[in-house]
Amino acid sequence: MRFVAAALVLCTHATFYYHERVSHALAIWHFGEVGVPIFFVISGIVMVTSSRGLSLDSAGAKQFILRRLIRIVPLWWLALGVKVAISLGRPDVVHHNHFDITDAIKSLFFIPYFDAQHTVTPFHGVGWTLLHEMQFYLLFSASLVFRLRPEWAASAVIVGLWVAGTQWSIDSPFWVVATSAHNLHFVLGMFVGALVMRNDIARIAPGVGTLALGAAVLAYLGFLDLKISRPDDIPIVLIFAAAALVFTVRALPAFFRPLSRLGDSSYSLYLFHPFIAPAVILGLARLWPGMQAWLLLMLAILLTTALAHALHLLVEIRIVRAAREHLLGKPGRAAQPHRPAG
Repeated sequence: MRFVAAALVLCTHATFYYHERVSHALAIWHFGEVGVPIFFVISGIVMVTSSRGLSLDSAGAKQFILRRLIRIVPLWWLALGVKVAISLGRPDVVHHNHFDITDAIKSLFFIPYFDAQHTVTPFHGVGWTLLHEMQFYLLFSASLVFRLRPEWAASAVIVGLWVAGTQWSIDSPFWVVATSAHNLHFVLGMFVGALVMRNDIARIAPGVGTLALGAAVLAYLGFLDLKISRPDDIPIVLIFAAAALVFTVRALPAFFRPLSRLGDSSYSLYLFHPFIAPAVILGLARLWPGMQAWLLLMLAILLTTALAHALHLLVEIRIVRAAREHLLGKPGRAAQPHRPAG
């Protein structure tokens, strides 16, 4: 599911790059934008299922936030560094924002700010989703500090902020991020994650999955409105959430299993496809100027996915491992209990 979400975003952006840099005759395929809320649902599921071994105190919160920073920050800083290098070295190929030291520093530390279009977009544009992820992580870890079950406490705060945002409009980038309807997808994911952790999951999964599919139908027919900018996101995301629940009790079909390996590289694909895909599309267009758009895009998507997976294997794994060893210590090197002499 992580790979599907990243691939959907890649497909949408690939059509955008082709439309912008090769030919306006091709329309932009916006459906792939649904990959982002699917990512958020998956994030909610994973945070709940992977944190059950943590203590409900400041020590558990510290361990949780360190794990998340190790997973997210090193590759984000690398991607941001690449964006800065391209902006300074080849500003002619940067179409939508140009280097600003203040924007780059704020982006480095996930500080929201308004860009020239008055939207909350970091210097490396796809990083806007990380602003929501970081808020989610902070709420999750704060729940642990206050000895509250994170899936319930964080959900209450997220829903409360969203409701406040529907009532009051404050011209602040922090308020925009905090009250966004996008954050509701974390709540849906945490709900699925809480169900996954139940001992009777095999008994209740079919019923809950059916309810989710029913809600998807209601949303599609217009009877469910969460004031989300893209109403068609709701049924699609609900269907993916139901699928996530079903796959906890049903084996994944064998022909899908290779995609799980690509799921491991979904973060590399998400962060680096804005650099790789435009270059690949332009290169193919120049090598074979008569190639049909659909074929060129298919090849570009396959090549971008392969290069991002290689980046994951050769770079991401290594820098995440180095960060983990530096902050948490090498595996198997935990301190031995003291034993008195004799």
